[in-house]
Amino acid sequence: MAVRALGQFAAAAPVAVFPAVGPGLRSHVEDLALRAEVELVETPRHANVLLVAGTIPAEHREALARVHDQLPNPRATLRWGAEAGRDEGGPGDPVPRLVALGRELLLGERPSEAPLLADEPPHPWRGRGDHGQGGEGMMGGTPYGRPMAMTGDDLRDGLALDRLEFTIGPFFPHLPPGLVLRLVLQGDVVQETEVVSGPYPQPPASPLRRISRLLRATGAPSLAERALRLAVAEPEPAARQVAAFSRRLRQALPPALENREPLAIEHLPHLLPGMEWGRAVATLAGLPAPLFALSAFAPSPIAPSPIAPQPDSTPPSEGSWP
Repeated sequence: MAVRALGQFAAAAPVAVFPAVGPGLRSHVEDLALRAEVELVETPRHANVLLVAGTIPAEHREALARVHDQLPNPRATLRWGAEAGRDEGGPGDPVPRLVALGRELLLGERPSEAPLLADEPPHPWRGRGDHGQGGEGMMGGTPYGRPMAMTGDDLRDGLALDRLEFTIGPFFPHLPPGLVLRLVLQGDVVQETEVVSGPYPQPPASPLRRISRLLRATGAPSLAERALRLAVAEPEPAARQVAAFSRRLRQALPPALENREPLAIEHLPHLLPGMEWGRAVATLAGLPAPLFALSAFAPSPIAPSPIAPQPDSTPPSEGSWP
């Protein structure tokens, strides 16, 4: 009885959702953060429900399956938008079904989804190396399946430091959906950047919405929510509200983030190296617009990506995986 009571207590909390966002739906998914019934989490390991928003391109289906398998049990998937079929009109509301799924999982009324990928290490190691450990000593290779860092010269002072190579995206929450980067870090400084794939096309976002993304990436969720509420306010927020928010923002953020230079994907391999990781994430969160346009909240001078088809009004579904 106590376990049942605990399940009911947990089921009353906002459902933890990790979104995997496809073309055209980034703003719609961001708006779900304003709903009290939903908590958009920044890692699949903290989620009960995976929200697949839109059609995920074929080249990223394996990455999507890997995200799915990172959700702890019990877990479920909800498809919203083009994955559930196409129709005319605006997007249906996924929140009621998200809440129902979360409640069913926590009360044991719905079985957890099985893994989609084989439970194998990403770096095979058994039987490799002089002792079958998968690597050569402690330098290089993947001993026991764990990649080891190699040293290299730091961009700042030439000192030899360990280099961490990794790939990030296409569903990292602070990057534009679809963007995949190969990065090399030494300490917390970016040394190399390679764009593996560009972001999915999205409708152009308002300056306030872009600022909300930047604030969330820099660890200011309360300010990010305030910016997002101003962005979706109808009618548009009064000038005094925007001015008050602008003053608060200038007090809260360091001057280094007030970069008004336009950014584009092709700038990244030359722009990110030498940046500290936190600054690099903030820069990526501001793509493809200027990081800041507080003085006038003006549209970006960069041409927006082609507008993707609008999301459909088909009810959310729990369709089969490809």
